[in-house]
Amino acid sequence: MVPALDAAPAHGGALDGPQHGTKQDNVHHLVVGKPLRHQPEEQPVAFPFFHQEGQRARVESILERYNQTCEMTPELDRSFAEIAAERIARHPWRYYFTAPLQRALALWFTPRVETLPYSGNLWPPRQRLREDGQDFLVTLSFGGTNLLLLALAGWGLLAWRRQLAFADLLLAWILVRTAFVTTVERPEPR
Repeated sequence: MVPALDAAPAHGGALDGPQHGTKQDNVHHLVVGKPLRHQPEEQPVAFPFFHQEGQRARVESILERYNQTCEMTPELDRSFAEIAAERIARHPWRYYFTAPLQRALALWFTPRVETLPYSGNLWPPRQRLREDGQDFLVTLSFGGTNLLLLALAGWGLLAWRRQLAFADLLLAWILVRTAFVTTVERPEPR
């Protein structure tokens, strides 16, 4: 069973946020028999996106019930699903368009430093540069390299489109795959 806690961040549910590929996308990997804490300073996952008064208390209550057994029961899953359904009903545009667009941008433009000893955080830039200059500069260089490679790929596609067999098919595959990955409830963590 895939709990609604897992599905909610992916589509603007109870625990969503604007970034894909961040620690809060890894909620699914934390719900494996381990306690979840609802205090952001104690938790490796950010839970700052509560859009309605009382929502934080509801989520904290569900997490407390989960922590009693460290098992995602159907009842807890339904509780998270209710919060997610309420949020989707209140903001369908965010659920169906804004969140997938933000995930697509993050998918294509986020520096990939997950397997390196760097945080990957660039914001706020001045503060990050002051706190850990090497981490910031390495992440920025990976991001710049990513932008350069995407620009070269785009230029190459435009310049050679007529000479390349199946260039339109390749472009269509890239667009369809991006659309799919940004709308599935649990794309693989990157």
